[in-house]
Amino acid sequence: MSKILKKIIFILAVIYILYAIIGTLVKVELLKGYGKCRKAIITSDLSSYAHRYTKAYLMYEFNSSGKIYNGNSLINDTSKIGDSICIIYFEAIPSINRPITYFDEGEIKCNCK
Repeated sequence: MSKILKKIIFILAVIYILYAIIGTLVKVELLKGYGKCRKAIITSDLSSYAHRYTKAYLMYEFNSSGKIYNGNSLINDTSKIGDSICIIYFEAIPSINRPITYFDEGEIKCNCK
């Protein structure tokens, strides 16, 4: 492999890592400032297919404008399947969402009913 190709691969890897870190921070700040609360239902779907290397959590799903969105519930207790949890999502881009338990207590004011 040439030196130029190695440099390009390295630069792309650095950009990808920075995007992942900065993207997550931006999403969290969007949710804190502009997020809407909503109930979601825990499903039997798992957050990870690589169970050997990562801990799998149950997913949740919710409806926004007639479309179903999902997220990681951070719950691994299968007896909770079908229960509802409170989540916060960005109304303009509902795929940006997190369970309320993702945030520190009191950081997000939600009253899901």
